[in-house]
Amino acid sequence: MIEYLKGKVIFKNIKSVTLEIFDQFALNIFVTNENAFKLNESYQIYIWENILEDEINLYGFLDKTEREVFVNLLKIQGIGPKTSLNILRKNNFSNLVFLIKNEKYQELEKIKGIGSKATLIINELSKKMPKINEKINFNYPDVYYALCSLGYDSNKIFKALQKMPNNLTEQEIFKKAVEIIKNG
Repeated sequence: MIEYLKGKVIFKNIKSVTLEIFDQFALNIFVTNENAFKLNESYQIYIWENILEDEINLYGFLDKTEREVFVNLLKIQGIGPKTSLNILRKNNFSNLVFLIKNEKYQELEKIKGIGSKATLIINELSKKMPKINEKINFNYPDVYYALCSLGYDSNKIFKALQKMPNNLTEQEIFKKAVEIIKNG
């Protein structure tokens, strides 16, 4: 089993990147967000392998916890690697955890191929992800969801909210989060 690969991204495609390793060979890796990668930059990508009779597919994640969520999605009946990746692509990692923690079934139901499986996904992942739930703390779910609805990147929102002191109002947190996101 491959834990991770290190290399330079030489090509980006919708849903995948090509990683060149040691200037010797290149591998196509399905990813949740190809825009998170810059061409000719080096990355360490955590891998999940799907070995079939006639092909080998690699699924890559910049974060080990995101890979853990992907693998936990695969354990749910009727969810395969493509659907699991699609769930993470549509909601990305931190937003998916938010939806699960706040039981936002209707948001998951909107994803192609999910529909009535949304309840099962939320119920199963809530049980299987105690370590992830401990790592991720959404102190300000209303601010998070408001910023997501305004089109801000959920990963950037999540990181900004993790930096917030506890003594601010939600309005102050909202303003400060926008400032952090805009300034990088």
